[in-house]
Amino acid sequence: MGRRLTGIKNGCHCGDVLHNGLHVATLELSIPGIHNLFNATMAVAACAPPGRPAQAAEAVSKFTGVDRG
Repeated sequence: MGRRLTGIKNGCHCGDVLHNGLHVATLELSIPGIHNLFNATMAVAACAPPGRPAQAAEAVSKFTGVDRG
């Protein structure tokens, strides 16, 4: 799995998830930080063997972070 940064939307990174150079999913994060795009890509990669990268990307894109209060 790999990723391609496609831009920043509302202060959060967006990117494509690639497998063998082919687009398998799109990530539009709700939390800032390029490191979060990397982490989200790895989460999607973990879901690739069952064949659900697009559904995983959709779920990860809805993640808003943890409450640290």
